[in-house]
Amino acid sequence: MQSRAVASSVVGNVVSLVAALLIGYLLVVVYGLGFEALFVRPLVYVLGLLVVLGVVARHAYMGMARASLMAFRRVAPVVIVLAALGVVVGGVYSPLVGGGLIVLSYLLETLVAVPLSRDLAEISLLGSRLFIYGIVLFGASLPFIIAVREAALVALLGDSIKALGLILILVNLRGKPS
Repeated sequence: MQSRAVASSVVGNVVSLVAALLIGYLLVVVYGLGFEALFVRPLVYVLGLLVVLGVVARHAYMGMARASLMAFRRVAPVVIVLAALGVVVGGVYSPLVGGGLIVLSYLLETLVAVPLSRDLAEISLLGSRLFIYGIVLFGASLPFIIAVREAALVALLGDSIKALGLILILVNLRGKPS
């Protein structure tokens, strides 16, 4: 892997790990207070920060992407726009509609994550598998959070598995020249 690609991968994975930690926090809030709690003023800012982190991660990952480059060019912008709309609509108009847009954006994120996991497998096969399994579990559980707050625990498990995969990838990147 070229030094620019290594640096891009490090940035993308660190940003994704920070996002996973913030998502974990929000899932604990949802479990404790319910889905609508996401759209109270301080937490809307956290959701907005996640959108910004998505933009940064997309830009960073594009510097190392091979298998996932097309997904980052075509699907990732749609995911980011849907998430941003969800934050605004949920914070201003309707938590249910905004939450639905955010859930849809995370379901579509899987279309980017699958090819990205192939790129990340060059760094750590186990890390990339944990990454994709976590994203799939997280995404599959999100629609249920709107109605059943306990589903947040399943999503938290998926988010944690994804974070563990990112950590393994970052550990393997440590030995690569940058």
